[in-house]
Amino acid sequence: MKIEVVDVFALHGFLGSPEDWNLVFPFLREEKPHWNLHAVDLFDEYLVTPGAPVTMDEWALRFNQVAAARSSANSKRILLGYSMGGRLGLHALAQNPSVWSGAVFLSTNPGLTTNEEKLQRLENDKKWALRFAEEDLRKVLEDWNAQAVFAGAPVPQRNLPDDIRGQLVHALTYWSLGRQRNFCDFVDLCPVKQIWAAGVKDTKFAALLKTLPLTQEIQKWEVEDAAHRLPFEAPQEVAHFVARVGSPILV
Repeated sequence: MKIEVVDVFALHGFLGSPEDWNLVFPFLREEKPHWNLHAVDLFDEYLVTPGAPVTMDEWALRFNQVAAARSSANSKRILLGYSMGGRLGLHALAQNPSVWSGAVFLSTNPGLTTNEEKLQRLENDKKWALRFAEEDLRKVLEDWNAQAVFAGAPVPQRNLPDDIRGQLVHALTYWSLGRQRNFCDFVDLCPVKQIWAAGVKDTKFAALLKTLPLTQEIQKWEVEDAAHRLPFEAPQEVAHFVARVGSPILV
């Protein structure tokens, strides 16, 4: 029997790293042992030039090229994005849907609706960027994790790289939600199969989930007993979503 070739590209969130998928991938390998799993570093040298600003659209163009280059011949590609990684993934999907056969978005904001909201977000992210650049990192991280959106979610234990400050400032400056397009209409029109998921305890993103369309090509899932950080709180469910969107029919 011919084995279908599938490549999964997983995009971590703000403060994250490729290791953030270490809990998800073992479950996915149990369901789909022949799939190729790629945990992407958002600041990979092929995606971000050190010291140079890279917009979300520029990043998306490079990422689609990298995904195509790193895939097996004639493979189906699945995009898996969490939070900021999901937002970057949306740009990649919108830029070239033909690259992808399916997409899973975890705790992902499809975009703000008004210029006022965008300006407020840009200003807020500017303040965070300044703090991450200049203040005691341990204190800033403590305040970051205390935000309402993370309520009820465990704080991952991470070994942050030495150059993390520059990366975080870059992300807050150039990948701010305030600079993102609103993809709500695109989600409905996109021909690629999609699963959108949010934790029930994450009231903000659970509410956002309800605003998205529900069609034959789009499924929405609220994950019980989980908050914002789904790759850490519900890795088995996340693996199931990826396996589901990679099936011939999204049922």
